[in-house]
Amino acid sequence: MKNTFGLLLTGIVGLSSCGVFKKKPNLIEVSSESPIFYKNWNYLSARMDVNYSNGSASQNLGLSLRMKKDSIMWFSVSAMLGIQVAKGLMTKDSVWLINIFQREYCAMSMSEISTLLGSKVELGQLQNALVGSCVFNPPTKYSKTTQDEYKGQKDGFINMLNLLSDNSIAKSSLVKLGESSSLTFEYQEKMDVNSFWIPQTVKVNAQSDKKNIQLEMQYKTASDNIITSFPFEVPKGYTKKS
Repeated sequence: MKNTFGLLLTGIVGLSSCGVFKKKPNLIEVSSESPIFYKNWNYLSARMDVNYSNGSASQNLGLSLRMKKDSIMWFSVSAMLGIQVAKGLMTKDSVWLINIFQREYCAMSMSEISTLLGSKVELGQLQNALVGSCVFNPPTKYSKTTQDEYKGQKDGFINMLNLLSDNSIAKSSLVKLGESSSLTFEYQEKMDVNSFWIPQTVKVNAQSDKKNIQLEMQYKTASDNIITSFPFEVPKGYTKKS
């Protein structure tokens, strides 16, 4: 799917726990007089339940996640019985994915992914979507189009936001100019993670002419504590997949 997140999201799931997360967040309510587009956060460690469906098959997965804002994202994917099947690392410059089941890995630079997709790809955009923020960081501005809808545009992509009555984001849609494919994030409930809040449930719909991929990700535990390590190494004997 030719959009900023299509390759990244389907790669995470299609290749298919580490860390200790001590705090289970509480549900919270948000009240604000202005749109809540951006969030001030630095670190997030979390565990999530993920349901993946492509229209013909579905799979339940576990996802462990560690993120430092605009810097790095580490993840581990587990299947039934908690067996680790994949892991990955994303930075501003590169993406690494390891398929443990097939004993292979792939590595691409962000510039290569950008060339493949025909538009600049940024780590921060995926992180924003996972914590329930608008896709584009400042200085990109969002303009009001209707009572509860806002629009932002950057690098050939349009991000449409629909807000709830408390002015938080209910839905975030990403489309590429001139293409019919789309990527939509829907957010439900809110969970307190000390210094900020995240949506308890993130529903993702990646749609194109050929595929319709759906993800439902539910945060189970989360913490905003400082993360001191993002351990990642390709095991010996693994084959690089081109």
